[in-house]
Amino acid sequence: MREVGVAEKNNYMDKQSGKDFNRPQYKKLLRKMKKDDLLCIKRIDRLGRNYAEILEQWRMLTKDKGIDIVVLDMPLLDTWRAKT
Repeated sequence: MREVGVAEKNNYMDKQSGKDFNRPQYKKLLRKMKKDDLLCIKRIDRLGRNYAEILEQWRMLTKDKGIDIVVLDMPLLDTWRAKT
């Protein structure tokens, strides 16, 4: 994340599996993020493992919270650049 300019204080990393979204650091991230923030993810599997749950979280983040998402290894999923 350092290579793309994400400050260390803005890194959230859970030690446990991404099998669901009931993870302490993910919950903390959600509480801190607000409209027009940018969520940068190295790989989509770092967000979660279950496709249906990833889709639901993606919708909640982008539609409900108004957050943009960049997945570094999948530029096609970049909601931020699509706006510029």
